Amino acid sequence: MMTATFSEVPSRADQEFALTGDEIKRLLDGNGNSISIQDTWPALHFTLTSEVPIPKEEALRRGVDFPADPLEEVLMGGSATSVRTAFGPVRLLTLPEVRQSAQLLSAVTIDDFTDWFDAEALENEHIPPAGWPQEHHRLDDLLAAFIAVRDFYEQAAAKDSGILIAFE
Repeated sequence: MMTATFSEVPSRADQEFALTGDEIKRLLDGNGNSISIQDTWPALHFTLTSEVPIPKEEALRRGVDFPADPLEEVLMGGSATSVRTAFGPVRLLTLPEVRQSAQLLSAVTIDDFTDWFDAEALENEHIPPAGWPQEHHRLDDLLAAFIAVRDFYEQAAAKDSGILIAFE
């Protein structure tokens, strides 16, 4: 099961978000404000964007268009860092990117999100975990993940922080 971890990167007066590999690892290891969403992250991305989750650089490398939809940035955005996990580079969203994502996420109401949820499309696109149409409680899990991510972005933006995203 792949987990998405979001870690807050406090801004610095001297260099905004210039991080060493050791600093990134320290932030991802829980030495700071962070959240993890378990296997719901691909479905969260799909529900917000109607797109299969793929990082921007990988999409471009494969010749796949990367939509200009700013909600793509919530999970797949930012810039690759020097730190890699088994599932690719840890990504860093700068303060402007965090602010834009926080603003967009705050505009999505619970009713909007629930309306956008499409269990059949998740199943047809093979978005993990499998069994969306049969598992009605999964909408509750997905909604909880959406609220956690939305709140995390809002709090990071309010503190002028960046965000690291790691898939492990």
